[in-house]
Amino acid sequence: MTSGQQFATGRAAASAVDLGAVISGLLASPEWRTEERSSCAILHTPAMRVVVTALRRGASLHNDDPDESVTVQGIRGEALVSINGDGAVLDEGALVGMPSGVPWRLVATTDAVVLLTVART
Repeated sequence: MTSGQQFATGRAAASAVDLGAVISGLLASPEWRTEERSSCAILHTPAMRVVVTALRRGASLHNDDPDESVTVQGIRGEALVSINGDGAVLDEGALVGMPSGVPWRLVATTDAVVLLTVART
């Protein structure tokens, strides 16, 4: 429906986001052709960010000094999430939450797409 641009500018109270279109755009982007990951913020407020990220196999996301609570939902592919040394598989439809103050790392075990929600505490 929309790319979520209204959220970022603060002009709309609510908006639907077509995740399929966002993902298609990421996978067609110049960054995806040359980099290990490509991201698109679909919501950005002072208290929260929602980001769709496409990762190539072996690419990683991490937060070693977290001051934010985070959820990561698997949309496509598979990744391994490590939280305080414990691992969990994040595949399509799985959701993992990390409270603030807890370091975490995600590594794509296949090409993957994840939905990252970051809440400032």
